[in-house]
Amino acid sequence: MNKNQLLIELEKRGIKLWLENDLLNIEAPKGTLTPELRDSLKEHKPEIIKLLNLSNIKTTSLPIIKPNPQQRYQPFTLTDIQQAHWLGRNQVFELSHVSNHVYIEFETNNLDISRLTAAWQKLIQRHDMLRAIVLPTGEQQILDQVPNYQINILDLQESETQKLETELIAIRKKLSQQNLPSHQWPWFDIRATYLNQEQIRLHLSMDLLLIDAASIRILFHEWNQLYQNIELLLPPLELSFRDYVITKNSLQDSELVKRSQSYWFNRLDTLPPAPELPLACFSSELKEYTFKRYAGKLEPHIWQKLKQRGQKAGLTPSIILLTAFAEILTLWSKNPQFTLNLTVLERLPLHPQINQIIGDFTNTNLLAIDNSSPNTFTNLALKIQQQLLQDLDHIYISGVEVLRKLLNQKKTELTAAMPIVFSSVLGLGNFAQGDLEYNFLGEVVYGISQTPQVSLEHQVAEHNGSLIFNWDAVEALFPMGMLDEMFTVYCNLLERLAQENELWTEPIELLPSIPIHPHPPIPETALLHTLFFAQVSQRPQQQAIISSDRILTYQELSDRVTELARQLGDRSEVAIAIIMEKGWKQVVAALAILTAGGIYVPIDPGLPQERIWYCLQQAQVKLILTETCLVHSLEYLANIPRLCIDSPQPCSSCPSFKQVPKPTDLAYIIYTSGSTGTPKGVMITHESAVNTILDINERFRIDSSDRILAISAFSFDLSVYDIFGTLAAGGTIVIPDAANSKDPSHWSELITTHQITIWNSVPAFMQMLIEYNLNHHQVVFNTLRLVLLSGDWIPLNLPTQIQALSPQAEIISLGGATEAAIWSIYYSITQLDPNWKSIPYGKPLKNQYIYVLNTSLKKCPVWVTGELYIGGIGLAKGYWQDEEKTNASFITHPITKEKLYKTGDLGRYLPDGNIEFLGREDFQVKINGYRIELGEIEATLKQHSTVKEVVVTTVPKTQQLIAYIVPQIESNITTQEIRSFLQTKLPAYMIPSTFVLLASFHLTANGKVDRQALPILEGTQPELTQTFTPPRNQIEELLITTWTELFQIPQISIYDNFFALGGHSFLALKLISKINHKFQTNIPLSTLFHYPTVAELGNFLIQNYHASPTPISLVPIQPKGTQPPLFCIHPTGGQVMVYQHLANCLGTDRPVYALQSRALNNSLDEHNSIENMAVEYAKIIRQHQPHGGYHLMGWSMGGVIAVSITKELEHQGCQVDFLGLVDAFLFPDNTPTLTPDPLYELALVFGGTFVDALMTLDTVQQQQLREQLINLTAIERLQLIMNWGQSQNLLSTELSEVSMKILQKQLEITEIHQKLLKNHQPPQIKAQICIWWAAQQLTPKLPCTNWSQYTINTTHNRILDGNHFTIMYYPYITTLAQDLQYRMCV
Repeated sequence: MNKNQLLIELEKRGIKLWLENDLLNIEAPKGTLTPELRDSLKEHKPEIIKLLNLSNIKTTSLPIIKPNPQQRYQPFTLTDIQQAHWLGRNQVFELSHVSNHVYIEFETNNLDISRLTAAWQKLIQRHDMLRAIVLPTGEQQILDQVPNYQINILDLQESETQKLETELIAIRKKLSQQNLPSHQWPWFDIRATYLNQEQIRLHLSMDLLLIDAASIRILFHEWNQLYQNIELLLPPLELSFRDYVITKNSLQDSELVKRSQSYWFNRLDTLPPAPELPLACFSSELKEYTFKRYAGKLEPHIWQKLKQRGQKAGLTPSIILLTAFAEILTLWSKNPQFTLNLTVLERLPLHPQINQIIGDFTNTNLLAIDNSSPNTFTNLALKIQQQLLQDLDHIYISGVEVLRKLLNQKKTELTAAMPIVFSSVLGLGNFAQGDLEYNFLGEVVYGISQTPQVSLEHQVAEHNGSLIFNWDAVEALFPMGMLDEMFTVYCNLLERLAQENELWTEPIELLPSIPIHPHPPIPETALLHTLFFAQVSQRPQQQAIISSDRILTYQELSDRVTELARQLGDRSEVAIAIIMEKGWKQVVAALAILTAGGIYVPIDPGLPQERIWYCLQQAQVKLILTETCLVHSLEYLANIPRLCIDSPQPCSSCPSFKQVPKPTDLAYIIYTSGSTGTPKGVMITHESAVNTILDINERFRIDSSDRILAISAFSFDLSVYDIFGTLAAGGTIVIPDAANSKDPSHWSELITTHQITIWNSVPAFMQMLIEYNLNHHQVVFNTLRLVLLSGDWIPLNLPTQIQALSPQAEIISLGGATEAAIWSIYYSITQLDPNWKSIPYGKPLKNQYIYVLNTSLKKCPVWVTGELYIGGIGLAKGYWQDEEKTNASFITHPITKEKLYKTGDLGRYLPDGNIEFLGREDFQVKINGYRIELGEIEATLKQHSTVKEVVVTTVPKTQQLIAYIVPQIESNITTQEIRSFLQTKLPAYMIPSTFVLLASFHLTANGKVDRQALPILEGTQPELTQTFTPPRNQIEELLITTWTELFQIPQISIYDNFFALGGHSFLALKLISKINHKFQTNIPLSTLFHYPTVAELGNFLIQNYHASPTPISLVPIQPKGTQPPLFCIHPTGGQVMVYQHLANCLGTDRPVYALQSRALNNSLDEHNSIENMAVEYAKIIRQHQPHGGYHLMGWSMGGVIAVSITKELEHQGCQVDFLGLVDAFLFPDNTPTLTPDPLYELALVFGGTFVDALMTLDTVQQQQLREQLINLTAIERLQLIMNWGQSQNLLSTELSEVSMKILQKQLEITEIHQKLLKNHQPPQIKAQICIWWAAQQLTPKLPCTNWSQYTINTTHNRILDGNHFTIMYYPYITTLAQDLQYRMCV
């Protein structure tokens, strides 16, 4: 028996347990402590001691339920898990809009359906929760009487096989994903299909909102008993689930609960996220989806072996399976530290019948798993078991409550945060006296379950001695085939754990390890320069180099190289720098240095002097080859000799180099940027570079007819192929002029003039070429046959643009690292898949190997992100004279002993064997616990047709995301459009806070985006206008000064919009207060809606210097659009800025106007009743829109007023097509004289900021604060709450600085409106009412109003997550807006 059953049994027998000196004491009446109970006590002793330590009292102090049959049919609250599942039916959250549901099909012979129905009817009468429903108010209720239930029968005995199969599939499709209405009975659907005279298919569909797995066992056990003996009288049940819930809720203030809260809430910051599995799409993109089941089974003899092995290690069967599941998730997850959502069947021992009733007793446990360090299966399982036991000692608050707290802390309340679930019913045999008794219904032929906000649920159970396990998953969420592979590996792991001893004691290898590759030798004669000399004898007169000032044939080039090599003499393994402008001399110098046995070090003369000197010294350069034009323009180190190759001095004394270099000797050192700011010298041997060159030439059929345009900088390793690859094939190098080396018009001319066949560059240079030629439509590069692109992301639209310019060109994506000899991987771009986010990286080149490895250096499965490692012959020897950096980047694999280069790039294997590049590891950030790939956001933004280039980065201080965007030419894209686009593609936490539109990006010398040159944004920079316009007069100067102080932004344009800058209601109050003080005016708040920029507001002040203090009642929040306007009515307090977010979400085609109170500047101007308000507001609405139908809505008091406006419009013969109320309460009849709740009133004044602070207080703290406020005057209350907020650091500084006078005025209006509400009696109207309620109530004194009694039409109720205030703010407002838009269009 389990712990709870043991405690109940001990209680029944009068056996008491307590601790003394940390020893368990037992007091038992004679003969009550049986051997079975002794064994069970031994088994659960550690858990019982922990429980007693936690409570520090006897176990019998838990309350015993006193059943209350008189209240049996009264509504009662949903449990946390029930509420979560109930809310999950609404399309508010990610992975929602489904019920918690199970569907099973049984196939049986000779089942008596009438007897089965009668037995089920008896169960309905016996168990309250089979007669329960969930009310629209979010409470559950047991119905006293329900109609007799009949199992629906379909007779297909006479049907042909094809029709029979079609009918069965149709039934399965309908019932397997059923979403039964929770407010209607029944919440189950049982059907029987007669297949032939003997065979019956039984279909069972059940909503699991009201029962749990143990309850299903009880039901099936009793259903079987009653089916076998319909006259059987089961023991009566005095306990109801309602009694249990109410008693358990009474524990909320107990020490057990407080200690549990402390335990969990203190761990929120360190609780890892859910396993980050590869996704085919984001959860937010899935609106409709289905679950798919992956079913497995371990035969009894294998399952028994597995349990026995676990028992030897001290592990329970559930822990064995949970650990195996964790091993699989670790392999497929991006992070080996993650949290799993475990279902816990928690029935506290509060009554002897607790295990006989049905209901949803489910709790959840957020189990943190750390599999980041190498571990044996046994050790990992013991660690998980220990963590779980510790968690279960603090189970007295629900996992749902912990999760809500976590999401609230991260401001991500609508995400499916812990969607991977493990559910075990192993060890529940005693609930139903044995194995699952499905047998009487026949064989299970199909089953599936679904749960809202769950993407993958692993369920385990025993049946007839076998282990039955399922994975129920949202198939569309994951890449095709991934779950199949995961499940297969999991099944194999269980089988191996049962059979192989070493699997328990050694680190597990779930996938084949990376293979060991022998390195094929490169011919001794294959050196970079000898490949050139081999071509000289074959084509001495063919052009080798073409430049504007010199054309060299192969023979001429050979002569110059030989002459310079003779000048250099024997330079065996000596580093010689080449500092020259782009041109033919660089080629001569490089070949000559290699011929002399040296190592060439290319250095760009345009670099800062300090960097040039560093490279020269660090490379231990012994000689500099340069040219006369640079002798006086550069300052060289005095201790290093120089040689100008265009005016060489005879050097007859230099000994010539006679020894031929070896392929393993160094050929060149190229300096790359270092993460510390210090350049690193990459050492490449001849054989490494030659391997790449020969492979490229052979693979792409490069020969003597080819001509390459060498546009890459000599210090960039693409130049290695331009020079040595071209010359090795006998081709021609065409070199642009140094002065025009980055000019696309010059490139175009050279391509046409010299009939270039090969282009080799970073993508940015090709984009420059295409953009230049967009204005020259007649240009077509007919000779260009091969385009090699590498070094950066290739925009998805670039291949199409290249084909338009050069239709016959073969486009190749190449990748790799300078540390691996130019390139290591390639992909031939033929067709573009519309689903691609980027061009695939491809497959390795010859004799090179690219691996995707996890943090344990194990090969990642297909689709799983890992770090890219390069192996093979192309690897550099390391970094020159830098052993520390070499050892950090060039590692030896612990298993294969192969040397690998750690690229710092991320990638994953695709099913076709290609690798997908996912960006740099250092472009991966963690925000609010979410690991975010900046490259993924960039790739998504590039899918927008108007986005040309994009870079996403973070603000170092705040870790907020910023997107820098270069739009397409002549694009009028706005940042709001971009944000709206991303909201359909990415989860909220991946959407940048700020978008910066730029004309272009600065490029590095190598043609990559220079991230260091991006504008630095300090703090959270709002989205400003693209063109800065300074103030034009004194009024605008004063206004700009006020705005910059308010927003803490150094520069604001006179055309920047107040709301786009982040303005909200209290900033507006503060701004208007400052303006009225500076200009001695008395302008109302609504002025900002009419004139939201400095330019407009300044013009208004000039024309109306002593503006009227009377507010304008109708405020145009968003006046544009073709749809009928929506009129929003002010809430308590009279302000309407709360509707700004709603207007943004409704879009630019729905005009939104708001009616604000006329008493904002003087409370004495307010109407004396809501009826009088309604008359005036109806008049204002008709003046703006003379003819119906009208669309009205109101939040809070605004909803109450909107009903009265509707009545007034109907009285005038007008039609109201839409009336929406958002959390609109009436005061009950018994409350006109009720003392106002000061906390609630202040919440109305302060708004969302204060409510968030209030929600952090427990009930006792709230009451203490309430008692402090109750006897104070209005001004004293405001001062106290301001001081309290500042002392608790709960209120923002901008709020605490708002003048007391403004807040006092706001409180006066709030109090007047509260009185009007209490004395108001709503009218009867004809219009339909749509009502949205907030799930979290702020004050229990105000029950949800039954608005259906005030209309002769229908009402639609829906509950949304959030509280009375947050429901009108992001992220909740987006769901409300979607729903509201839909209702207005119906």
